[in-house]
Amino acid sequence: MKKIIFMSLVLCGFSSMALEVGDLVQSGVSLNHLMADGTEKIQDVLLTEKGQKLTVLEFFSTTCPACIENQPQFIKLANELSDRATFKLVGLDRNEKQLRDFYQKNRSEIVFPYVLDHKRLATKAFKVSATPTSFILDESGKILFKHEGVFEAADLQTIRTLLK
Repeated sequence: MKKIIFMSLVLCGFSSMALEVGDLVQSGVSLNHLMADGTEKIQDVLLTEKGQKLTVLEFFSTTCPACIENQPQFIKLANELSDRATFKLVGLDRNEKQLRDFYQKNRSEIVFPYVLDHKRLATKAFKVSATPTSFILDESGKILFKHEGVFEAADLQTIRTLLK
């Protein structure tokens, strides 16, 4: 019984360390971005495109079934709202070749930067503990929205509302 109580306290302590809505993230993490036009750039994960003020990130793994299930919804949002925010898919598989292969396989669908985080630098900066995890951040790095898991209809509506 003592062991169960101890583990509960430890797990609660770890979950309270996770970033939540209202927290400020200053990533300062520059990673290789595979751009929709086929070029590669090393830039900060929070850097926005075209002077936009919001960033939408989704941390995912190529071996995560929930991530693969969520990807079409993320792509649809990006296509629908890319004029209002910078969307980035952050791949955190440790195998860089696996990430690049996934990008090449899905390149025609991915119309936004695909970030290689095989060393998990951004994953640590954002304190991501589950995939998929999505964030919407303002220009100062303040978290406006956070979601873990597959998007439900209500989540998609919340995202659309925040970005409009």
